[in-house]
Amino acid sequence: MFRLKFLIGCLIICSIAIDNGFYYLTDQRNAHIPNGGIIHSSRNEIILNRGYLDEYLVAALKPGHTLRITNTPGGSFKAQQKLRNYDVIIDGHCASACVWLLITSSRACFTTNTQFYFHAWHKTYTILFRSVQMRTFAHIENLDQDMTRTYINLVREPIRSKIAKLVNTSEALPVPYTMFAYVYPEKRC
Repeated sequence: MFRLKFLIGCLIICSIAIDNGFYYLTDQRNAHIPNGGIIHSSRNEIILNRGYLDEYLVAALKPGHTLRITNTPGGSFKAQQKLRNYDVIIDGHCASACVWLLITSSRACFTTNTQFYFHAWHKTYTILFRSVQMRTFAHIENLDQDMTRTYINLVREPIRSKIAKLVNTSEALPVPYTMFAYVYPEKRC
């Protein structure tokens, strides 16, 4: 009985890994991805809509590909760092890691459709609770004021002044397109 449960568990884990690992490589229109987003792909462009900047997206991009972001709540810092090596067009809702990608990458640009949202840097800790009856995880987020200040200092004025209060809050702060276009004219597509 134990072997059967073990094999079923392995099959489930393998199927999830395969599904997650290849979801960006589809040529289907409106392909749904595990994190709730929808992507479109063509020969040289991947369009991300409601998905995250994550390691699966990075793995799907090949040299010469362009990433078009139409709606993302952000993603991981590591993925954002790796995406700086690709041409990125931001054409819609851009929050968190997406904004930092635009600011730190020389290969990213934004269109008139873009809306920007900044938030403080968070550290996330995962704790496993085990008992005889259950096993559960708790995710605890903590504001990292030092990293928030470091990133705020990368932003040009007057946007820097507008987002300076991020050090003490976890709310998302919108920055209008017009302000971004004024401060970063070289990043307009």
